[in-house]
Amino acid sequence: MKKIALILCLILIIGAAVLIYKMVGPEEWVLQPLLAENIDSDNDGWWDYQEWVFGTDPNNADTDGDNIIDSQDPDLEVSVEIVESAPVGSDLDNENIRNTLEVWEELMNHATKTIDIGTFYMYQTSTLDPTYSAIKNAAARGVKVRIIVDQSVYSESGYSSAAADELNSIPNIEVRTLDLRNLVSGEYTYAYMHAKYFIIDRKVAFVGSQNWSHCSATECREIGVVVRSGSVCETLTEIFEEDWVQCGGQIPQRIIVGDTDGDGWPDTWESQLGTDPNKADTDGDGIIDSEDSNPFIPAGAPNPNASVRWLYPTETCPAALDNPEIANTEPTLLNLINSAENTIHLEVFVYRTHHDYYTLDNALREAATRGVDIRILVDNKYYKESPAAIDNLAALDNVTIKIIDIEAIGSMGDRGWVHAKFLIVDGENAWVGSGNWQKYHMHAHRNVGLAFSSRKAATVLDSIFARDWESNYTTTL
Repeated sequence: MKKIALILCLILIIGAAVLIYKMVGPEEWVLQPLLAENIDSDNDGWWDYQEWVFGTDPNNADTDGDNIIDSQDPDLEVSVEIVESAPVGSDLDNENIRNTLEVWEELMNHATKTIDIGTFYMYQTSTLDPTYSAIKNAAARGVKVRIIVDQSVYSESGYSSAAADELNSIPNIEVRTLDLRNLVSGEYTYAYMHAKYFIIDRKVAFVGSQNWSHCSATECREIGVVVRSGSVCETLTEIFEEDWVQCGGQIPQRIIVGDTDGDGWPDTWESQLGTDPNKADTDGDGIIDSEDSNPFIPAGAPNPNASVRWLYPTETCPAALDNPEIANTEPTLLNLINSAENTIHLEVFVYRTHHDYYTLDNALREAATRGVDIRILVDNKYYKESPAAIDNLAALDNVTIKIIDIEAIGSMGDRGWVHAKFLIVDGENAWVGSGNWQKYHMHAHRNVGLAFSSRKAATVLDSIFARDWESNYTTTL
């Protein structure tokens, strides 16, 4: 009797399974996602898993508050916000553009899982206390914080080592120093960890020129970008992980399940996202899916409704750390300059042709001969030490260069500089980063930037450039 009952149970189970299979069909039977993936917490039409990769809020159907639900909002393919620093109380401060410290504190306060920071140094100053407190509070919530600072500055500056040591003493915060000097040789005799960026929860990131100091936050002109894009943040995390391992951090354990096309995204992710798990470059634009801010739209067919058409991180570093899948800074700048048809606006702390470095200078000269209207704003600090390169460039037709000096308007009287590094081409394509325009910053130092095409964001950058350009602190060459 027991055997008969068992057989009957098996028959019933098999029959039920066959009935269900016929009801739902073979495709649904095979492709049903795992329960953990098949959750749409905010009912916006995107799985929570998708939202994690895109960088949107899985608990908020309208992440950016524009009354368009996330799955129908073209601007959520990637979100870019320009952030500035300016001398406190000066006429260079744009009231409609958020300031650095305000944004940094806000981002740290919203971290739920991880904070990864790569920066030149971290000075101990009361100006940064709210940001440091936000990091400490995040650690207290269980957020894992990793910080990389430059070894040479850490060892030579008590202000920098004190801040780093205090943070390193707190549970869930680990600080490491990166020494690049042993990775360069030949014509390069030194190298710094000069980048200024961080990634929150691998969903939102900040990249810019801002150092962690009182001077940078309150005395200088600085420019940064807040970007919300899962794929962009993953690429920035690749840069961070490379440096983290170099300075003795643990090698990351990646969980990749069924990565058929070898693009760094598991097949399960790609099934949810809608990209092709059998094709590393779904849209054929030359950028693998896991590094593509918009892997769905084919090359030459940008989304006309999107405020950001393309965006990708750029890196500079010693050859030993170079990731061949991440764009380098110098060729990115060359591509932007060479694409210019009407205007080039460049604002930069240092512009030099020392050590026979003429790559960017020659590209600008060639653009000038094409009739491109070039305007360059350079800070006075290093210009007065080495004016030849700037003076020679300023002598060309279609090139106008101004020197800007804002030291006197800061509270310290002799420390404020235009320390920003950004380029705008034709009012639409742009680059923002930490690299100065000189040989070491383009080939030896660790620098990080973002290149993007966005008329909306470029217009904001141009408004900053115009304010600085027309200010009373400039002198035309």
